[in-house]
Amino acid sequence: MSDTHAQQRARNRRVQAGYSLIELSVALAIALFLLNGILMILQGTQNAASDQNWLAQLQEEERTAMTMITDVIQQAGYYPDAQTVDPSTVFQPTATFGNVGQIVAGGTNANGAVITIRYQGDATGNVLDCRGSAIPNGTLEEMTFSVQPGPNENGTLELFCTANGVAVPLVPNVQTMAISYGIDTNGSGAPNAYLTPDQIAALTPSQIASFWTSVYSVKLSVTFINPLYGTKQGQTLSVPQTITFSRVIGIMARTGVNVLNLY
Repeated sequence: MSDTHAQQRARNRRVQAGYSLIELSVALAIALFLLNGILMILQGTQNAASDQNWLAQLQEEERTAMTMITDVIQQAGYYPDAQTVDPSTVFQPTATFGNVGQIVAGGTNANGAVITIRYQGDATGNVLDCRGSAIPNGTLEEMTFSVQPGPNENGTLELFCTANGVAVPLVPNVQTMAISYGIDTNGSGAPNAYLTPDQIAALTPSQIASFWTSVYSVKLSVTFINPLYGTKQGQTLSVPQTITFSRVIGIMARTGVNVLNLY
């Protein structure tokens, strides 16, 4: 009888003993492994969403910059009385435009190319300047696009528009701008050479005057800071620091609507 009780007590002790330390360690290791996998998936999802947001912002900035500059350049040389008034009467020389009839002027600053456009407003109120404001009827306005430090704490560069002496920031994260001008050098009525402002400035005075009054199109390249550069360890070798968007823009007063995207 005592042997039976002893065996029963032994069985009870084994039942009450529960899991061993080894079993608990294995279970804990498996749980941690699964938890780590879940956290890695969650982190990857968050990183992908963040990257998509940055890229969407970059695309929006690129679209805004290109649209604003294109709209202005296409209107270069517009004036409402084109059927009755000679353009040489409307577009007289100024401090920026050195030649009669010149409607596009270019140069450079410390951050790349600078371009200035001029045209008149009309009675419709639909002719806008680079800030989106209507130009009064018959008013000749000059608008300049440039890249310069923005009104922020760290002074990062932005795309600016200057009209009537007032500079307004348009798009952030722009690093530089490059421009070349489609010139008609042989009287064919179409550009047969693309020259930068520095190349034009190296010509003779008579050539410079002739070239600036025969600009038919503008090749524009705007370089943005890549928001994904350097955001992850080891990524700087495969992700470019900047992204450049280019576009060839026809001046409607001479070529009609002619815009070619080069993405």
